[in-house]
Amino acid sequence: MTVEEKLLTSPSFTFPTPLQWLDSTLRGIGQIIFQDNRWSGVLFLVGVATGTMYSSNAIWMTLFGIVGSLAGAVLAVLARRPLTEVTQGLHGFNPSLVGMVTFFWYPLNVATIGLAVAGMV
Repeated sequence: MTVEEKLLTSPSFTFPTPLQWLDSTLRGIGQIIFQDNRWSGVLFLVGVATGTMYSSNAIWMTLFGIVGSLAGAVLAVLARRPLTEVTQGLHGFNPSLVGMVTFFWYPLNVATIGLAVAGMV
């Protein structure tokens, strides 16, 4: 039996549903402003996308904020963190901030994308 099979068949392991992935991603973004609420995450993303309209990287900041929050949730599941922590977004706010801040300070290029991904992990 491979490691993956052992992990997925373990009785203590609960794999999130697609709605839980979406919820934890948005809650992770909401945790940036200390709100355990998916709608706070949506409003925060709208604020980043519209509030930085004068920045050429606004769409990348928004996109990598979402990618960062999702990456934090995926890594938390792979690290076998409790599902309650994952669905509360506790592992998504920091990678989300790294994704957003990287594109705030640096222009879009391959090195910046690599920096953002390395910082999210």
